[in-house]
Amino acid sequence: SLLLANTDDLDPVEENIVDKVVIEENVYYFRVAYVCKETGGAPIVSNYSNVVSTKVPAYSDASPWAEKELDKADGLGIITDTLRGSDMTKPITREEFAESAVRFYEMVTGKKAEPHMTKTFLDTENPEILKAFNLGITSGVGDGTKFEPNSYLLRQQMAAMITRTLTACHEGLVLDVSGVGDFLDQKDFANYAIEPAKFMAKYKITVGDGKGNFIPNNNCSRQEAIAFLLRSYLAADQYMPGQ
Repeated sequence: SLLLANTDDLDPVEENIVDKVVIEENVYYFRVAYVCKETGGAPIVSNYSNVVSTKVPAYSDASPWAEKELDKADGLGIITDTLRGSDMTKPITREEFAESAVRFYEMVTGKKAEPHMTKTFLDTENPEILKAFNLGITSGVGDGTKFEPNSYLLRQQMAAMITRTLTACHEGLVLDVSGVGDFLDQKDFANYAIEPAKFMAKYKITVGDGKGNFIPNNNCSRQEAIAFLLRSYLAADQYMPGQ
């Protein structure tokens, strides 16, 4: 077989812009074809390659209901590099959500999150997790020595972590759950998650299955987690009026 190697330079041209092209601010799509010109014969031309781009899309797959919210979340910068291009219908891990929560905090506050100076976990050295710990978003599992980064996040855990993220973002936030009745499946909750879930329901961040159940022990999908973060951001004028 013949190994072919070639390089070429691409010069992006922006309509109505003659003096500046910023690769990071744009998405460029391109495809290539191979042309071999043999002496005395017709050129050999390959088919075009698949289209590639200079930016990984926000997701590879998502449920129809989630696409608009995911696109809006991407525009705000909520989707992390870890999740970018992934299948959003899959369950979100504790590590993925911790990274998303830190990104959300930085987006809302304009502040740079810092990892805890002394805290360590036995099963992860991810600085984003240590930032989430420093912000009070997570305290790990069990006795706090492990984080279980690859474990899936349950819906009730998600509710607790989102409300902790909002508490970190908004000084003086009170989890007002007045007027919210019990869930039909409230017996399935861990005690710490009941108030956060009711807060989420009050402000329509998520109301569960729409039939009175929160389904607290179901895995939270990536698209659900990102959608709930987006809704939390959009509802801020309701739970933090005047800010």
